[in-house]
Amino acid sequence: MTNDFKYASYTNSSHPDIKLWKITCGKQITTICRTEDYAIELVEKLNEDKYFLLRGQTQTDRAKSFVFS
Repeated sequence: MTNDFKYASYTNSSHPDIKLWKITCGKQITTICRTEDYAIELVEKLNEDKYFLLRGQTQTDRAKSFVFS
């Protein structure tokens, strides 16, 4: 487990009244979250597996997520 990913509050200049959370690795923003709870959860998962956000993005993986009846 690493400690590369961190989260911090973030304010978008076009919507300064909306509270957002940014997840960074070094000085690069990885993603933006709307809730602090989700940001914490995502940081924990990314620190365990740095490719967490890339998993399940193939066409086959996405097709498995659909329920056909």
